[in-house]
Amino acid sequence: MDLAPIQWTYGAVAAFLVGVSKTGLPGVGILSVPLLAWAFGGLPSVGIMLPMLICGDIFAVAWYRRHAQWDKLIGLLPWVVGGMAVGAGALWMVGKSTSRKDILGIIIGIMTLAMLAL
Repeated sequence: MDLAPIQWTYGAVAAFLVGVSKTGLPGVGILSVPLLAWAFGGLPSVGIMLPMLICGDIFAVAWYRRHAQWDKLIGLLPWVVGGMAVGAGALWMVGKSTSRKDILGIIIGIMTLAMLAL
């Protein structure tokens, strides 16, 4: 897959916004979701965003490991795994769709607007 320079730019800006959101400005991270969806489409943007978020979480836990409340992190683990399983199932179902319309792009837009409203 050859990426255009603008896609590299959007990806870099989204990665920067994910990093900023992990350092204490969580509302900024919401901007990276529609940015990636616009640049790459719905389904590929999820595959691009997930490694960014995982790397940000790993870096944050490594950086703040002395201050981490490990019992709370371990307690969240079943919910994280369950959420990932539900998300993977939803992506699998959407990916099997033969529709020409980007259903995941619409879902991402609706979820972004709902989170902004909250």
